[in-house]
Amino acid sequence: MGSAVNGASAGVDERMKGFIDVWWLFDLFPSNGLMLLLPYLLQKHRAWSQCATRLFVVATPTTDLTKLKRLIQTLIAAGGIVVQVLALG
Repeated sequence: MGSAVNGASAGVDERMKGFIDVWWLFDLFPSNGLMLLLPYLLQKHRAWSQCATRLFVVATPTTDLTKLKRLIQTLIAAGGIVVQVLALG
């Protein structure tokens, strides 16, 4: 029984590395910034603290992706969340 407890506690200290990906359909849900709350909260836990958040913003083909990316980065910076923004058309 002691080894099972030791094995279980070893898993608690493991830290994830990689990305937390968020996909945002901007034109359908323009006020859906709450989608970034989940990765923000996940990163507060030590197991996810080493992960970076990537935000994939999907827009219509007629959308100016450069302007959209700047707009999203401004909105996110105002919230104090560190996110890599990737705009896709």
